[in-house]
Amino acid sequence: MNRVLIALALLTAPSANVATPDVSEIIRQSVAANHRNLAASTDFDHCERVVTREGTKTYDVTMMVGTPYQRLTEINGQPLPSDDQQREQQKQDAARLARERETPDERSVRLGKYAKEDRRNRLLLDQLPQAFDFTLEGEQKIGRFDAYVLRATAKRDYQPPTLESQVLTGMEGRFWIDRNSYQWIKAEAGVVHPVTIASFLARFEPGTQFTLEQSPVSSELWMPAHFSMRTRGRILFLLKQRTQIDTTYYDYRRADRAQARTP
Repeated sequence: MNRVLIALALLTAPSANVATPDVSEIIRQSVAANHRNLAASTDFDHCERVVTREGTKTYDVTMMVGTPYQRLTEINGQPLPSDDQQREQQKQDAARLARERETPDERSVRLGKYAKEDRRNRLLLDQLPQAFDFTLEGEQKIGRFDAYVLRATAKRDYQPPTLESQVLTGMEGRFWIDRNSYQWIKAEAGVVHPVTIASFLARFEPGTQFTLEQSPVSSELWMPAHFSMRTRGRILFLLKQRTQIDTTYYDYRRADRAQARTP
């Protein structure tokens, strides 16, 4: 019997030839994949369902002359009455006309705000390897995807290059990364140590949490499917601020380039 048990143990033991995944390479590949997603995000229109304490609103989001436009379509799960639908369509038509008639300076300001947000997102992506130590916790099946599960802990000696990246110094997280595409299936992050951003007179406190889930929209690109945010903080170091948002993204489709592009 002992010989049988020993034989079974040898058969089921991990092979010494199986290479341990390179965590730094997983992160590098995942950051590159997310950069590709960001670059392609303007190629897609989609719908967003936003849940707040006040209720639920659903928007159809389309690229309009270089930046997204949100048209309200539902409130609390119910389609707008026909009169309200007509008003929303009129607002969208007016917005398109206004954007097409912008002066060069006006257009530069609008596009600049959108580009600034894109740069911030890209910078935060690039800061992940500098800001965190990553460890492989294991592998897990998420839906139909096989995922690496990585835990992120803040590096003590990390020096954030921007105000926005200061929040990374007090955070920890966990990432579920698809083994084949290196796309983020899910990412969770939370503030575990208070972070003060003096220039904003703001303080992020433990209890601030973020969750992002993504799904494929093509053979190579993934886009957000769900995002939730719960913040705990203080503005002017005195006034408590609490925010809770839950957004679902769906119905991704290729944008009409004639409508989306900047003249």
